[in-house]
Amino acid sequence: MNPLTVETSLVAALTASAFPSTPIYPGTGYQELTPESINLIAGVQQLEHVVGNLYKANVDIKIDSPALLGSSQLSALVTALETLRTNLTSEYLTAHWPTSEASFAGIWQQETAMSQHEHSWVAEVKVIIGVTE
Repeated sequence: MNPLTVETSLVAALTASAFPSTPIYPGTGYQELTPESINLIAGVQQLEHVVGNLYKANVDIKIDSPALLGSSQLSALVTALETLRTNLTSEYLTAHWPTSEASFAGIWQQETAMSQHEHSWVAEVKVIIGVTE
């Protein structure tokens, strides 16, 4: 299974209802981020075969917001983080996961961290997503 398949499926699921107007990029993509707004990056750090057609994807979702545009951007980042954490559930992803090579099988272990990197505020959510092919 290709990690890009999982990334693009996750991007499609999050774009469907949770973030319809926020740019979301796959981690293995080559698109240029929009520096003046919030960007989400969904990357599969590791894809591991478990058994049969079941795979475990270690996913890192980053929310990047420009720190130089003031406290309103930090507030928008916190709001986006809460939206992401609220929608990273089995119920939401089952309802919005696209029909593709990788079918959604479940989500576990949610970790969150916030930091500042250069001229951006960054929030990271790490989850494990089960997928089948």
